[in-house]
Amino acid sequence: MAVIPSVVSDRLSPFFLKIREKILGVNNENLDFLIDTFYKLTPSQRNGVTAGGVAAIALFVICSIALYFMQVNSLQTELDKSLHAISSFRALRLEDQEVSGKFDGLVDSINRKNKGFYFKPFFEKLSKKINVEFTGISERDAPADPTDPLPKKVKVTNVDMKLPKISIPKLLTFVMEIEKSNHFLRVQDIKITGQYGNKLYFDVQLTIRGYVPST
Repeated sequence: MAVIPSVVSDRLSPFFLKIREKILGVNNENLDFLIDTFYKLTPSQRNGVTAGGVAAIALFVICSIALYFMQVNSLQTELDKSLHAISSFRALRLEDQEVSGKFDGLVDSINRKNKGFYFKPFFEKLSKKINVEFTGISERDAPADPTDPLPKKVKVTNVDMKLPKISIPKLLTFVMEIEKSNHFLRVQDIKITGQYGNKLYFDVQLTIRGYVPST
């Protein structure tokens, strides 16, 4: 196992020798030249060169330390950003899990409470209960919203009907009974038309959105 380091060392030695020769010269000629030149200077010049060398070394050390702390601060900033991103991701994941749980609960409730539910019999019973007449009831698939995941799990239906000659109090009662029913019905659109010469009664077109289990 000791052979490999020896081989690597043997191969690298000529490379380091060339670098040393370039810097120091053959037989340290460049180094000797610098030393001779330095000692040929006057004492004041030598002091200046020494002071300049010390200053250069000090500046190099200071710059190295400053660069080190800059790199450390940069690394700390990147680490803080990474930790913040991880924390945000965890919060989003928990939020997504919470929303997904609520969504699954809603789908489960619709499947349980509206299993075997039919719109027309429900509205017929409700209209008799509060003495409201309705006509022209029809059902149609609600327009699909690609961003809404609910239609992929349950059937979404719009129920259109007309309420002829109805008073505002009766209309409000009818709408409130629909909204508070236990069948996930919501008033989607309402259009009120006044009757000529009659300020107490109106003709109303109503659209109710309902949700039933997919077949």
